[in-house]
Amino acid sequence: MHVPISSLVLCAALCGCATQVVEMQWVQADDKPVVPAQIETARTACANEIEHSGLTAMGPMADEMFRACMRERGYIQQISR
Repeated sequence: MHVPISSLVLCAALCGCATQVVEMQWVQADDKPVVPAQIETARTACANEIEHSGLTAMGPMADEMFRACMRERGYIQQISR
């Protein structure tokens, strides 16, 4: 079977993109600098909320709950630079 080289190059490029890890970071929605002690307090509070909700394992539902909790506290996620 003959496969054109351009197809192999395209496949390799797409595979490389699919395996790229994107680093996310929490920032304040109002563009103020993040104070480490404040964000740790927010993270702890949100983790406690998830724990008390009855979710025992991290998964899509717990992840979304965590993000919503952090948004309520004024934080959003963005791609690290």
